[in-house]
Amino acid sequence: MGTILTTAEPKLAPIALWVITFVSIVKSIFPQILQDEQELCRLDNMMTYYNTYELKMEELFYKFDKGYMTEEQAFQDFIEQKKEECPKQSEFNKYLRNIRRREQRKTDQQTITYLEEVYYDKYAERDEKTE
Repeated sequence: MGTILTTAEPKLAPIALWVITFVSIVKSIFPQILQDEQELCRLDNMMTYYNTYELKMEELFYKFDKGYMTEEQAFQDFIEQKKEECPKQSEFNKYLRNIRRREQRKTDQQTITYLEEVYYDKYAERDEKTE
């Protein structure tokens, strides 16, 4: 290809060389940037698991908060959930490449807001009523 380009137009040869070099570099870096389909499927399955886990924890908290279960029962259910969840954390961490700082701050703020609105405000109301 270089011989044809050199004889046809001498200025195109360096451009073609740079394009080929750029494409080669991108092809070598690309797998490091994007995850393959198998990893993405595993991440999707883990997110499904964590969504279910979150719902189970919410249900556990609700049942305990409403008095449908004792503290001992709630603790045992919690321990069972954590036993199942702990191995998933290391697998999740293996596939999670990175979280941008901006996204981490946003997630932290949403978590704090959620806890304050759902839990702390509720207990503050309850404490005010009992006083």
